[in-house]
Amino acid sequence: MHPNDKMLIQNTKNVLSEIFCIDKEGKGDYDSDKHMEVIMTNLPDIVKELEDKKAYYADQLQKINKALMGIKGGPVTLNDKVSAGTIKRKKRIQWSKEIMAIFDTHPEQSFSPLDIREVLTEKGLFLESTGNKNAIYTTISRLLNKGKINKVDDGLYQKREEH
Repeated sequence: MHPNDKMLIQNTKNVLSEIFCIDKEGKGDYDSDKHMEVIMTNLPDIVKELEDKKAYYADQLQKINKALMGIKGGPVTLNDKVSAGTIKRKKRIQWSKEIMAIFDTHPEQSFSPLDIREVLTEKGLFLESTGNKNAIYTTISRLLNKGKINKVDDGLYQKREEH
């Protein structure tokens, strides 16, 4: 048997022992090899139980993430859906639409990227992450290149006047 196989078997025993709360204090009457035989005999039931636990903890993780977003002031309405332990988002922020809405609402006002972030935060759309900060800068650059906004000063942007 390859050393990696032995390590894999031992890791499997340890994980299953932890999950099924098997006495690991060594009281003398626990035989891990015999227990492993029982587990292997009932493998379909064990797999189902592990999948159930995985789904349960994925659901718990989703609830914890939503609670944290609510506490930190971020949006709580991400409409996350847990599927096979993977969190998938149904709703995405449409950055161009949201940022242009800010410029459309205040066509005479100039905005910095930080101003835009504050407005988006007030609307419940902005989460403090590098990706979201980059999205604002990227979208401003894209809107500038498309001619929808003008750079009026260093770091300040305004909606382009339509003729």
